[in-house]
Amino acid sequence: MRACLSWHNTMAETVGSLWDKLTVARLRARALHDQMQGAELEHLQDCGERLAVVDEQSSDLACELEWLLSGVLSGRVRMKVYRQHKLYNDERFRR
Repeated sequence: MRACLSWHNTMAETVGSLWDKLTVARLRARALHDQMQGAELEHLQDCGERLAVVDEQSSDLACELEWLLSGVLSGRVRMKVYRQHKLYNDERFRR
């Protein structure tokens, strides 16, 4: 696995959201592998190109997740919580 870059010490992305994205990417990779079974050459090439992109995304996400977890555990990174401001629940913001 390639080295992760540490570009800042706060993260807006959560462990859960990174995990979800990584899971989706791996499911896509599995679906592409399934598509490749017995496929015609042109479809096989298309799947191979897409699989390369999905594999890179998976690698990037795994690297980010590893960097985030090690940073949080070491105290180097703090999680930044973003509050949701749902205006539709507040009468003052309905017009």
